[in-house]
Amino acid sequence: MAILNEGMNNFLKKILWLWLPFYAFNKLLRDFIKSKK
Repeated sequence: MAILNEGMNNFLKKILWLWLPFYAFNKLLRDFIKSKK
């Protein structure tokens, strides 16, 4: 069970590190487009 939990944690961390920059970039892009109008 502990091994599975460890793998799950690593998996979640990977998703977080991939998703967070993408989300931040999206938000910045939207703010940039709004300020252009």
